[in-house]
Amino acid sequence: MNQLGHEIDIMKSYQIITNPSVTPISCALAQSAMEKNRTPVEEEKYEEYTVQSPLHQDVDGASTAWVILHRGIIGRPLSQYSGNLKPGIFVRLDDTTLAKRYCGFEQPMLFAELGRALHREHGYHFFGSIPHLCIITGEFHPFDLTRVITLIAIPDALVDDTAKLDSPIRLNSIDQMVTSDESFVYPPLRKWEKNPVWKHPEWYKIEQWMRGERPDLPQVWSEFLSKV
Repeated sequence: MNQLGHEIDIMKSYQIITNPSVTPISCALAQSAMEKNRTPVEEEKYEEYTVQSPLHQDVDGASTAWVILHRGIIGRPLSQYSGNLKPGIFVRLDDTTLAKRYCGFEQPMLFAELGRALHREHGYHFFGSIPHLCIITGEFHPFDLTRVITLIAIPDALVDDTAKLDSPIRLNSIDQMVTSDESFVYPPLRKWEKNPVWKHPEWYKIEQWMRGERPDLPQVWSEFLSKV
């Protein structure tokens, strides 16, 4: 990027940050762009998808990924889509299922630019991504981008033909469920789906937060996760 372009990007980011009418998300996206010397992307430019976030995935840590379930986010107007997913598209990923547990204590959300396809497994292509903003808790505490999991598992049906790989299918790494004849693939089960009595590792503290006794817990939890 040339110097003039860089200065224009900084000016755009500053105009967004100092505008009192913008949302906290738009402000944080502009701040992130300015810190990373990127061109700011408007919040509305991110195509929205519902996902399973990496939180509480019952898989090996090295295989953890954001697993896309479908287009759109329940409760939000359907955003504009440019077609199936390929490198360069900006995505917003929301874990709405986890957000329904423990009064919305955790509401994982990722804004990112999709990178290239890295490999494929049964039913999914796995893409890298460049994170722009990540929020873990229901309260707005941006997550350290250097600690964000950037792998995104996308159902084959949502991958653009130009981005699909012709490489061999790897062994399943996210515990997706495949029928015996391999005709159907289902997303992996969450911990509470496998075990109905599952509790959050910090359930006792979260219940205190739900009673209003630990108002700082969302920030403490977000900071803790950024260090593990």
